Amino acid sequence: MRLRRLLRADPEAAAELRRLLDETAPAQAPGPTLQVTNTISGGSQQGLVIQAGRIGRLSAGSGTPPPRGPGRAG
Repeated sequence: MRLRRLLRADPEAAAELRRLLDETAPAQAPGPTLQVTNTISGGSQQGLVIQAGRIGRLSAGSGTPPPRGPGRAG
């Protein structure tokens, strides 16, 4: 909070800090754009609802994870 107050009081220092951070930040390639639209309708829902763009392994309600496949230890 103290740094924030100091930077608000000195816009030139804030701009210099931004330049330094931009210089030292690792270069990152832009990631893919992902659009997710979730809709739940039809009254009261009495179950599991998951909203996500991507889901890897998922176990819902069984208490045990899904099998890993042939030759893979769990």
